[in-house]
Amino acid sequence: MLEHAVADREQDMQDQSDRHYEERTREFFANEEAKAKLQKNIDELEQAIRQNVEAIEDLEGQKKELKESHEVAMAEKEAQIEETLKEHQAIRDDLHSQIEKLQTEVQDQIAAGEE
Repeated sequence: MLEHAVADREQDMQDQSDRHYEERTREFFANEEAKAKLQKNIDELEQAIRQNVEAIEDLEGQKKELKESHEVAMAEKEAQIEETLKEHQAIRDDLHSQIEKLQTEVQDQIAAGEE
């Protein structure tokens, strides 16, 4: 009877050990699966971050190009305005000169008519 009780006790301990092993094995594989999912999420996040960084760099490049083209366009407009102002001033100077000539001619004709 004692041997039977010892055998039962050994069997109970073996069963408990087997259950414990099965539980730990399930936990291990569950942890491994969770680790794999976490790593997959980390990899996806890293890829998304890289894509965002690339997009930001691309946008910064486009911004720089736009700024440069805007500056060039502004410089061209300023040059056109300066040229237009010079032309306008030249026209004014020419008109002023013509007016002075006409005034002189009129004064000369008036003076000639008075003599």
